[in-house]
Amino acid sequence: MAANLDGLKALGNLDNLRSLGRKCVDLVPLGQQQLFEAAGLGTALEAQDQLAGFARKRQEDFLVGRTRIVSGWVLAEAECALCVLCAQA
Repeated sequence: MAANLDGLKALGNLDNLRSLGRKCVDLVPLGQQQLFEAAGLGTALEAQDQLAGFARKRQEDFLVGRTRIVSGWVLAEAECALCVLCAQA
């Protein structure tokens, strides 16, 4: 399955992800490990596996309605979790 991540390109660079992450903190109040799981990152070491896990989780979130509106963006829970992780880095 090819990862469809075109929507993420619109979010821009790491600074934009961090800015969104600071706004998402209260929307996904999870611990560090829970954020990795919510982002679909799991424990895979290979970048391609991490990306595939994120893409699956993102798609599932949209399908079941696990979304948040942040600064006018409709984000999947996985995207919010990833943004929060970026903000913490």
